Amino acid sequence: MFGRDESKKSKTNEVSFDFKLLIAYHMGIMLLFACNSVLTIGVEGGIVGALVAIAVVLSWHHRSKFEWRWPGVGGARVIFAGLCFALGLLFLYAATARTSPFDAHIFPWFAGGLGIISFGFLEGLNITYKTETAFLRHCVSHDADAPDVAVPGDIESAWTVVRQVPKWKRIIIGAFLAYCLMVWLALMAVIWQDNVALRDGLAKPTNMNPVAIKDHGHVVYISEDTAARVHMLRTLSIGGVVSLFLIFGGLRIAFCASNKLAPLI
Repeated sequence: MFGRDESKKSKTNEVSFDFKLLIAYHMGIMLLFACNSVLTIGVEGGIVGALVAIAVVLSWHHRSKFEWRWPGVGGARVIFAGLCFALGLLFLYAATARTSPFDAHIFPWFAGGLGIISFGFLEGLNITYKTETAFLRHCVSHDADAPDVAVPGDIESAWTVVRQVPKWKRIIIGAFLAYCLMVWLALMAVIWQDNVALRDGLAKPTNMNPVAIKDHGHVVYISEDTAARVHMLRTLSIGGVVSLFLIFGGLRIAFCASNKLAPLI
């Protein structure tokens, strides 16, 4: 019993101060969700700005206390972080295409998503960390005699593992990840097209807009060309997701078989 409690305490202490600030930020966002029916966009924006400012000040104080030093970052990592940030913004754009992100009812959702995306971007630049161990590795006050162990989820540790994988496997994995990106972009296109169709659809059918589409009981009428485009994107995205699972299963079987046959080759 005591061992389990100590394990939970250890895991709690392992969470970085940065990540705790992110959790606190989203608790504030949840309060905005609960109160957005009575708050204006100006008030919501002011609250979000205050939450960000408080998080920045507390994070800066924490870094100063432990004498944190930015370790720098390579060009490839900057590109990867920028790509992830751009894809995150693309998701927010597609998901809020039906209405403005500055609508008081949708703004908390947009602010919450932007907080997660920004944290991931800063983590890619070695500025924020999910674990306190990773943070302390770049602090002057960190014990110099402590072993520089790999941190679970650390990007450098992940790259070290990737480099140990045979080249032919890395090529196949890279191609699979590229295909995953294509399917993800198709899903974003579906989300965007659905939201645009629901935004621009008419309340009553006309000769130009005879096709009905529904969303949570809300019915609008769109043109046949738009309906065909929505159907095509949905079909492509569903087929892409199904194919991803099939390809992943096939690759897993192939890689497991290659590992078992390796001693015989």
